[in-house]
Amino acid sequence: MKKILKYTGITIGAITAVGLLFVTVGFMPKSTDQIEQLAAQFQPDASWKLESESIEPGRFICLNGHCDQLRKVWSLPQPQQPLTREGFEEMAKLGSQSIPLEESCFVNPYNGAASDASCSARLRSGGYDATVEYSNHTAQSPQMILNIQR
Repeated sequence: MKKILKYTGITIGAITAVGLLFVTVGFMPKSTDQIEQLAAQFQPDASWKLESESIEPGRFICLNGHCDQLRKVWSLPQPQQPLTREGFEEMAKLGSQSIPLEESCFVNPYNGAASDASCSARLRSGGYDATVEYSNHTAQSPQMILNIQR
């Protein structure tokens, strides 16, 4: 009887230790170097101001679906004419690699009092999906968003 209790205790201890190791390693954040290097290749014009940046590192176990993701948001503080489609296309690059614009990309011409623009570009690079979005609506300052995720 003592042998059974001894082996049961050892078995339970081993299962608990393996479970704790699995959880610890599974939820441990991975390096963000690769995603940050990819993001550093996107350089908007110097007139754009970085408003926010968030990085969610990758993990072996990802429960919320937002692991291994980077998001940067820029705004244009000074009122200017909105980007044209060609201007956005010129800016939407990772290093020297152009990011193809979505077909739904539209930029309405600036008409003095109101403007409305929305455009996005998508690319798969280095195992990541990169999206650059530009929006300019009359109620807010122009915004550029870079989102990179695995």
